[in-house]
Amino acid sequence: MSIKVKLQIYLVLLASFFMFLGIIVEDISFGKLWFYINANSLVGIQSFSESASDSYKYGIFFYDLVMILLSLNLFFLSGVFSILVSLILFLFLGP
Repeated sequence: MSIKVKLQIYLVLLASFFMFLGIIVEDISFGKLWFYINANSLVGIQSFSESASDSYKYGIFFYDLVMILLSLNLFFLSGVFSILVSLILFLFLGP
């Protein structure tokens, strides 16, 4: 088995593990982690997204996108990122 195949298998298993943890541990979100690290910058980002939603024609979608990203489970987001890395390795690495 090549190193590329082994790496993809490990990344998919890691993604499955992270997504399983995301189902078990539901209260760890990206916004909550950001709040514990630096709450003032989180409030600034939320304020910016609210002002962008008022000033632009499609700003409400930007505000909704920011709120969705802040409420996503950190483990689920890590699992999706791991699957995307596996896909990029599959597409761009040679055999």
